Amino acid sequence: MAELTAERLRYLFSYDKYTGYFVRLVRTSKNTHIRDVAGYMNKHIGYKVLSVDNRQYYSHILVWLYVYGKFPHNQIDHIDGNRNNNRLKNLRIVTHSAN
Repeated sequence: MAELTAERLRYLFSYDKYTGYFVRLVRTSKNTHIRDVAGYMNKHIGYKVLSVDNRQYYSHILVWLYVYGKFPHNQIDHIDGNRNNNRLKNLRIVTHSAN
């Protein structure tokens, strides 16, 4: 399976940098609906997760891909420590040790 691209992600979802939410633009199964907020909170890891083309991705990683057009080269840190806050202004690239 090919790696997810920013173009594919932007085709399937819109991203609101002020709320940090992804919203569906395309219905991909009988369980999804256009204009629904996408993703779910994985309580075991504490991160919001999105399913894209039958693969699971952390939402904060997809924010980076959506906005900057490429996967992050290092880890993404939630500045306020809230793993559910995926607003662009709350995300930054950090090294593993800084995270």
